[in-house]
Amino acid sequence: MEQVWLWLLASVPLLQNLATFPVLQCSQLFKKLKVKDALIKRVIGLPGEQVQVKDGQVYINQHPLQEKYIAEPPNYTWGPQIVPPNSYLVLGDNRNRSFDGHNWGFLPGDRLIGQAIVRFYPFNRIGLLLFD
Repeated sequence: MEQVWLWLLASVPLLQNLATFPVLQCSQLFKKLKVKDALIKRVIGLPGEQVQVKDGQVYINQHPLQEKYIAEPPNYTWGPQIVPPNSYLVLGDNRNRSFDGHNWGFLPGDRLIGQAIVRFYPFNRIGLLLFD
């Protein structure tokens, strides 16, 4: 399991940054599953954007999103949906195995904790988390 230090967000997260949030406060589904840790997912959809996943590609406002960081293209379809005000769509980089927004919907903005910037475990992968 990877762990990161956090820098608290002072403003709205930028597209494709890694965000953290407490799972118990996000959804009744998390409470039912008894998940207690914070999750780290990538911010994909910002308020007001139309997001769709189809044919192995994420589309933002009908334009393909360039994603060098994903493990493999998504093998599911989702949307199109408009991200509600003060909410975000967050997806894991391992799209096909990630428990993320394509499973449970949009993340309310007031549930964000911060932005992941440094990985310190596992030790052979210590370093800054870069965003291309």
